[in-house]
Amino acid sequence: MSYKKKKKTKKNKNQTKRNQKRNTTKNKKKNPKQDPLFKIQNEKLKNPKDNSLITLKSLWATMGEQWYVNSSSYWHNDMSADNHGMLGGLEYVSDVDLEGTEEYLSGIQWNSSQTRSLDCGAGIGRVTKVVLSKLFDKVDIQDVEQRFLDKAKENIDPEKLEQVFLLWFAKL
Repeated sequence: MSYKKKKKTKKNKNQTKRNQKRNTTKNKKKNPKQDPLFKIQNEKLKNPKDNSLITLKSLWATMGEQWYVNSSSYWHNDMSADNHGMLGGLEYVSDVDLEGTEEYLSGIQWNSSQTRSLDCGAGIGRVTKVVLSKLFDKVDIQDVEQRFLDKAKENIDPEKLEQVFLLWFAKL
């Protein structure tokens, strides 16, 4: 009997310790300067251009701006409106990509007998034509490049295609 009593007491002590730990963790106010992410973002780094000190946060802000400029140029000027352009010259991945997309979407339980899909970044409609048109009653497409959407309209069954959106991303 004394053995059971000790075991129970030990269990109660452990439970009490856990509760105390939870309470101190809950009540502890977080100091943002102790957050590792805060430290990394605000750590001073040497700018390779002029050796001035910059933070990672400001570096990403600058790089983010450049990314939008480069991306705009890439899609508007450099990409051809065909599979080669859409896949960056890696056409051999197309079949695997389409099969994987269809397998994934086929496994989802849809709540309606009438379904509709929106393909964001539809490009020339490669995925919409082969996969989405098969799985959904109607499809809408969106892209940032008009010439890609024009090609997609040629590729996709007009009975399936509903809305076409030309939308460009912007920094908020």
